[in-house]
Amino acid sequence: MNYLTIIKKISVYMFYLLFIIFICSLIYIINSNEPSIKDSRRIIKSIIKKNTISNHIFNDYREEFLPNTQFIKLEYKKIDLDFLTLNDCYFGKCYTFYLEQYNDNLVITDRFGSFRFAKFDEIKKDINFLKIIPSNLNFDTILDTFIVDDLIYVSGKKINNNNTELHVARAK
Repeated sequence: MNYLTIIKKISVYMFYLLFIIFICSLIYIINSNEPSIKDSRRIIKSIIKKNTISNHIFNDYREEFLPNTQFIKLEYKKIDLDFLTLNDCYFGKCYTFYLEQYNDNLVITDRFGSFRFAKFDEIKKDINFLKIIPSNLNFDTILDTFIVDDLIYVSGKKINNNNTELHVARAK
């Protein structure tokens, strides 16, 4: 039993030692002028200054978040897309949709293949100007959309028995 208490004390001291080393390394990175750790210094200062550590956990690109980007300050208006349905994502439930621009139109596709579009000027006035585009897609899930020239490409998956098939459809 005496060995367990000694191991417990050693592990607690090791934890404190690692924590102190971590804090000292953060202080060094923040106060250093070394060019090789410039990006790390910028990220750590941003997290500490804005208290946004929860936003940075899943931030793969280590960039600032809208509307405060690293280059300009954006003034944007949020628009509720009431027609979207909740679906399964990697980290729980989310709303999945795809945005494309065609001439002066915005095209929105949801994960289940519902296409909607509206002119940018109409969207500024009211989001209810979105018009539905009928389609004959037979996908279980839309994976992506892409518009080039006058063609729209839609990738999707279809599950037959235990097989998952990936398809690309094209339309004018």
